[in-house]
Amino acid sequence: MSAASRPRRFFCALAQNIEQIVAFRLLQGMCGAALVPLSQSVMLDAYPIEQRGQAMGIWGVGIMLGPIMGPTIGGYLTENYSWHWVFSGQSAGRRPHGDRPLDVHGRDQAQ
Repeated sequence: MSAASRPRRFFCALAQNIEQIVAFRLLQGMCGAALVPLSQSVMLDAYPIEQRGQAMGIWGVGIMLGPIMGPTIGGYLTENYSWHWVFSGQSAGRRPHGDRPLDVHGRDQAQ
C-alpha cells in the first residue's frame, strides 16, 4: 500500500456523493498504479535467477486474490453496513497507541 494513497482512501470513506468518490478514487489510482511494476522489479532483483519463476508464481497468486476477494468482501460490507466501510477498513493501519497491527478485534478496541 502506498503511503500517498492512504489519505485518499480516507477521503473516499468520507465522500458524500458520486462526484467526490470518483475524484478520490482517481487520485488513489494515480498513487497506486506504479506499485505492481515496482514490486515486480524489486522481487526480480531480490531473487536469484533460479528462484524467479517460483517467486513470480507466488506473487501472481497474491495479485489474483485481490480482484477475487475484493468485490466479495466489498459487497458484504456494502450490503450489511455501508459502502464507507469498504474504505474505512483500509485506512486503519495501526493502533494509535502501539505498534501492533490492527486485526478484527483490535479495530474495535482502537476506536
